[in-house]
Amino acid sequence: MDKIFASFTLGGAFAVISALAVFFFQLNQGIRIRKILSAVLFVNILLLLKDILLYVLPEDGTDTLSQTLIILNNLIIGVNFLYVYELLKTGVVSKRTVVLSTGMFLIFPVIFLIFGGGVIYGIAQTFSVIYLIVALLHIIYYGRKYEFFVKRNYSDPDRMEVAWLWSSVVIFSVLFLFSRVVYLVDSYYYNAFYYFLTAGVWIFVSYRTWGYKQLLHEDMEEPGENMQQEYVVEIKTSETGGDHDAKIKEPRNDYHFTEELNKMREGDFFCRHPKISLVELAEMLKTNRTTLSSYINGVLKITFYDLTNDARIRHAISFLESENFSLKQEELAAECGFNSLSTFRRVFIDKVGCSPKEYLSMRNTK
Repeated sequence: MDKIFASFTLGGAFAVISALAVFFFQLNQGIRIRKILSAVLFVNILLLLKDILLYVLPEDGTDTLSQTLIILNNLIIGVNFLYVYELLKTGVVSKRTVVLSTGMFLIFPVIFLIFGGGVIYGIAQTFSVIYLIVALLHIIYYGRKYEFFVKRNYSDPDRMEVAWLWSSVVIFSVLFLFSRVVYLVDSYYYNAFYYFLTAGVWIFVSYRTWGYKQLLHEDMEEPGENMQQEYVVEIKTSETGGDHDAKIKEPRNDYHFTEELNKMREGDFFCRHPKISLVELAEMLKTNRTTLSSYINGVLKITFYDLTNDARIRHAISFLESENFSLKQEELAAECGFNSLSTFRRVFIDKVGCSPKEYLSMRNTK
């Protein structure tokens, strides 16, 4: 009965992940991250087929083949983390990265199948755990950079936030480690729990990926230490006293937009443009994204996200301090350019130190 229950759960997980893979394969709309997720899901289907094979194999005389299939299961780390890398760094997945990420996980089962031996089995399992740790460290690094790039380019990172990804990565890692326990304990109930969680995680990840808006390549360009361009000034011989005209390089000041930008920050411009991006603002100011980013990050020492939200919160405070204030919090959030009440509350608390409701209460007690 235990085996039947586990087999039923395995079949359900196989059906669910297969449906998700086909869905993203057929309806990806040419979006890169959806295509990659489809490929990752198909590989997970093949790995589930491996588990089905383990269920139908006779229990006697198949230790080498069973252990080979168990080692092959480590491939799930390399494949699944490729999806995470692509999510955090657009365009990172290529033929080269696929080979580097999956090569050793495919070589170890072949070596073990040919030569056998507990040493090879132990090395393969140890390598997978080390790879998992290194991958997690890389994801933390890329994740921080990703958040910086989002805030550098967008005032409203709706559909770009990846808080959900961290929980998914943790669950992926726990599931992998739990799969080691499953093979050691050899409990059908453990197996059923593992397959149930696996299907649930992929449903959640697929749902969030469908609505995810990926950063563009140009959004993720590394900011230089000095992003101002230089220009050449020609100085005539008569001015220098030399025999030849001299050419020198001087910093080029393209910040002609500062006055207009300050007016936008002091007024309600960013409240009326809740989804404005750095590129769109640069076009309005008749400059380019590099120069505008240089000014905001290098001169003002803030991100584009903070610049826009500072202006919105100042506008919110002016509403809250008005004598005839009567807006609901949802209305106040919308009036100040926030697309959700939760985002408005989070940003307000971060910049003011209390919630809008608490701020209003303190104002009324003065």
